[in-house]
Amino acid sequence: MSSVDAIPAPAGDALTFRSRRWRVFGTLLWIFASVWILLQVALMVLRVAVSGRAPIMFDVVSAAVGVVVFPTVVASVVMLSWRRRPAWVRVSAAGVELAATRRQPVLLPWSAVRAVRLRYRGPFTELLVTPSGLDADAVAPIWAWAPRLHRRSGAPAFVVDVGMLTPGPSVLLAELDRRLAARA
Repeated sequence: MSSVDAIPAPAGDALTFRSRRWRVFGTLLWIFASVWILLQVALMVLRVAVSGRAPIMFDVVSAAVGVVVFPTVVASVVMLSWRRRPAWVRVSAAGVELAATRRQPVLLPWSAVRAVRLRYRGPFTELLVTPSGLDADAVAPIWAWAPRLHRRSGAPAFVVDVGMLTPGPSVLLAELDRRLAARA
């Protein structure tokens, strides 16, 4: 991997995909609230099965308060840990720049991009960018974890969580496919 010093500035036609904090917070809130509700219902059913007594009003009220408080606190803590260097992808004439959350950004010129694909769905969607070789990319010299790599059948691919990027994973994939087709 080479240094990012030789990377040209983003072209005027650059399209940037970023995570919106409110969207991430809202999604996390719904996920944690759903899990909390399922756990509370399972716990109440288990209590009834073991003790034989029906839930009293206090049990219902404490579960309802928990549905509001627990997911909000957990989502807030996750957002505090996530606040630095959120995931982003920039597509331009120079190539594709990408950075997973809290990872070093990588620039791949179009000549070095062998394939792009999405895996998973919804907020868990990931973009996999397979380079023609790891010597063709440039990594930004900032303090962060190394770029996230996924190896399948010996071919490495850079991974970025794009499920909550705006304007969206399908728009990102369409733009990447358009740029790759124009390259050929």
